[in-house]
Amino acid sequence: MEGIPYVVKAIEKGLTPLGKSDFIKAFKELGVQSNDNIIAHASLSAFSYILGDERAIFEALMEVMGVAGTLVVPTQTVDITDPIRYEYPPVPKEWWQKIRDEIPAFDKEKSPSRAIGDFAEYVRTYKDSKRSIHPLYSFAAVGEKADFILENHQLDYGLGQNSPLMKLYELDAKILLLGVDFDSNTSLHLAEYYPNRPDLEESSKIIADGQEKWISFKNIDLDIYDDFTDIEKKFYSEKPESYTSTKLNEGSIYLINMRDCVDFARNYYLEKECDEKIL
Repeated sequence: MEGIPYVVKAIEKGLTPLGKSDFIKAFKELGVQSNDNIIAHASLSAFSYILGDERAIFEALMEVMGVAGTLVVPTQTVDITDPIRYEYPPVPKEWWQKIRDEIPAFDKEKSPSRAIGDFAEYVRTYKDSKRSIHPLYSFAAVGEKADFILENHQLDYGLGQNSPLMKLYELDAKILLLGVDFDSNTSLHLAEYYPNRPDLEESSKIIADGQEKWISFKNIDLDIYDDFTDIEKKFYSEKPESYTSTKLNEGSIYLINMRDCVDFARNYYLEKECDEKIL
């Protein structure tokens, strides 16, 4: 059948178009408050036909949060790294030098986010948006606390103690998942920075003194476990007081207390480490 895929899908499944008013109602029902700090992840395709696409969701959320609220999204550029570390997918060794030579350096104004989705890109490019300076793990934000959340984003351990994620944790922020599961829940990475995790070296290309150059910094291995969906099942089952949820068409929306989620995930990892040592 010819036509716009999401419109065709909505017609075939008997779904109604969603607009800004539907998301305003949903956000209010979930408990979004006028002074909230929210880190959001969205997949528009989960909701089928949205009138206004990412703009409708953005404007609905900002209207409910008001001028005292702050919206944050990840705008990661993990492709701007040494190709020896490419995993999704790995690339042929004969490509490595050309990638190192010709991949553009990170530019917080120009570098598009990588595999984060249209909603994050809309926020990144919004006229009042700010962006942190990490060349791999940047975040963008709009709202009252944007500068505070994004400032001093350290190169070492870019999703850890000196990152925007930690600022959000300290602010008792909320996680908003729109049509996505915990595989998209960036906040869980903060839980991975627990004691005695071994370091590794990462690298990226930046612009310094008008010249492109490669730099190195420390991090932990963020791919050592692949269990965000296991955490999701346990969290939703064991911590019902820590989130609210609703559905629009076939898309689920969750509003989650970030501290509760990160603390739960950290305890999960610590227990897992303990169990592995026993074995």
